[in-house]
Amino acid sequence: MYNKIEAVIAGVLEEFPTNPEIFARLLEDLTSFARQEKRRTENVEQRVRETEQGKVKTYDAKRRAQNVINAKAAGLRLHPERSRFVSDVWSKVLVYACIKHGHASEASTIAVEALDQVLWAIQPLNDLADVEKRDRSRVALVTSLRADMEMVNLPEDEIADHAENVLRHLTEISVHDRAYLEASNPQERIQTELEVIPEVVLAAGVDDVDEAPPPAAEALLLRIAERTWFELGPDTPHIRCKLATILNDGKRFIFVNRKGMKVAERNRAELGKELLAGSTTILDDNQIFDKALQAVIGNLREMRQQSIPAVHQR
Repeated sequence: MYNKIEAVIAGVLEEFPTNPEIFARLLEDLTSFARQEKRRTENVEQRVRETEQGKVKTYDAKRRAQNVINAKAAGLRLHPERSRFVSDVWSKVLVYACIKHGHASEASTIAVEALDQVLWAIQPLNDLADVEKRDRSRVALVTSLRADMEMVNLPEDEIADHAENVLRHLTEISVHDRAYLEASNPQERIQTELEVIPEVVLAAGVDDVDEAPPPAAEALLLRIAERTWFELGPDTPHIRCKLATILNDGKRFIFVNRKGMKVAERNRAELGKELLAGSTTILDDNQIFDKALQAVIGNLREMRQQSIPAVHQR
């Protein structure tokens, strides 16, 4: 924008003496340029907004999948390879269903029910009727697992390996379960290869709900709306930026500069503290114009002072 205005001024100085109508043409040119810049900035800002919203959605889906797996698999003793299948592969199915369809959707419910079936099938069973039920359903179960792995776009060779390993495990564990349950004097099961499934961590980091803002800051925070301009502290000089989006039900604030690019983010507690301390301030439209005008006047004064010595030298 600065270069464009400089070009306009140069055009006026060069052509005005011979072409008084230059102002109409330059005004049209500058207006068109301003519209293009506004559209470009809005597009960049929208991409930032969508990216940040996507991050929040993905984090939430991972957190939900993590909590579901840990709740359902807590204390289970599984073969390490089966544990990895649950934590590394089936977690992707749960996350995908949540992001694509929502955590309360039928697809997410089906993915959780499939997790229940997997966990039931891959652990030792204590009833022959259950073993027979697992034997009857294992091919259908593996076929269903394969379809879900294809849904999340796993490489075909990985899908084939996982399906083959699960089917082999179901066959082997059935043999062991039958041998144990059908023995006339069954001894204690040998479970040397079984380990307690470790806690699954998919969404590392601290949630934005950890710290509440000071009570006195709530009134200030409730005034804030998207597209509000700020002078953001506490660094010096402050960053003048616009609030692009509010995420996590008012717990995260994303700021962009005049070009629409992300320059900062704050959680609710951080922003509340800065507003109370005065290190961050909310700007209204008049303040933005006044500050811009002061900057222009300051630049003109500086240019004038620099030109005075040259005049005296002549």
